[in-house]
Amino acid sequence: MKVVILAGGRGSRLWPLSRHQFPKQFLRFGEEHSLLQKTLLRYSKTASHILVVTSPSYRYLVESQCKGLGMEGLYSIATEPEAKSTAPAVALALRFLEENLNLREDDPVLISSSDALFSPDNALMEAISFGVPSALLGYFLVFGIKPSYPETGYGYIALGEEKSPFLYEVDQFIEKPIKERAEEYIRQGHLWNSGLFLFTPSTFWRELASKSPDLYCLASQSLDKMRSSFAEFPIISFDHAVLEKSERIRVVALQAAWSDVGSWDSVYDIMGKDAHRNVKVGNIVDIDTKDSLILGGKRLISTVGLEGMLIVETEDALYLGKKGESQKVKQVVEELERRSMQEAQEHLSRHFAWGMYTLLAKTKDYRVHKVAIEPLQTASLPKANHWTVVQGVMKVLQGERKEEVLVGEVILENPGPGVLELIGIEAGI
Repeated sequence: MKVVILAGGRGSRLWPLSRHQFPKQFLRFGEEHSLLQKTLLRYSKTASHILVVTSPSYRYLVESQCKGLGMEGLYSIATEPEAKSTAPAVALALRFLEENLNLREDDPVLISSSDALFSPDNALMEAISFGVPSALLGYFLVFGIKPSYPETGYGYIALGEEKSPFLYEVDQFIEKPIKERAEEYIRQGHLWNSGLFLFTPSTFWRELASKSPDLYCLASQSLDKMRSSFAEFPIISFDHAVLEKSERIRVVALQAAWSDVGSWDSVYDIMGKDAHRNVKVGNIVDIDTKDSLILGGKRLISTVGLEGMLIVETEDALYLGKKGESQKVKQVVEELERRSMQEAQEHLSRHFAWGMYTLLAKTKDYRVHKVAIEPLQTASLPKANHWTVVQGVMKVLQGERKEEVLVGEVILENPGPGVLELIGIEAGI
């Protein structure tokens, strides 16, 4: 089985920690592995090959996070020329696998997001194995999750006829509902749509030609021609292009916990809690505080008498909200964009695979940046990094080393796990 991991995304639902340049699949939430790395490790034991499809601007981040996982030779990376939603991304992925990895028309292919969590993993892998025979018979397999609460941020699946235990026809796909509808869907036995799909290439191309002929025409080219004409592809999801129109579809009722980690509420749900049901990361002092998420950076965060709160602090932003309201974070991002502040916001703190830099001060004569280098895996960095001060002064803080560097080159040994900080002053801007 080959696995395609879709790793695009705008990074707006977990603002301010995720950004356009550093969306949620790359976040760790204080743990050893990011959501993307957990997804890669989940499938590495059973997949014959894993293809990560991402944006060109994220390629370096994906490469950096793939390294050091012991998966050399098991994965490839393909980039979309531009974001066109999941249907064009899946078509491009299949063409890549056909031309580069000898994908056959009857090979099972699993399509997965890069940022969802399943528990336990073995229940997921058993469900996938259970679905393979139906996929080989020419069906699309969708994996549904029994809801544990009325989530308004997920799509739902209304079940049709039961074909065998845990395997059903699909009566209807339902878009994200309001809370009252979500409560009714739970009473009716609907499932969450996990966004996990299993099928063979022959099924995909046949159904795409039948249900979305215009998209099929554009996708019936070589990989190089697809890339060169990608701007002509419609922006359309895999669900809308194929699944919602197809009669060849089955849903597997997956017996596992699942989260797409699409809101701060869901981050709270998946993380370990203390005796007061608080999730705390960073330098936190909490007094009479309970049922809250507190994610700090370098500042001390102190709370008194809070309950049911979401607090997320970064170098350049602070988010405060009530639990149950975090889906509205995207409205904050939309408001920032409406005020034309997005460019300024992104410039304050920019993320890269090797770390980030933050704009500390700016005048018409100079800018001051703090550069924090925090290697994702020591093996992914060279033994030494060369930095050149073209103009101005750079202050180096590395363990016991504290020095100022004027114009010239400085060689910094690989710091390994931990953080190396540089304070750079650009003069004459």
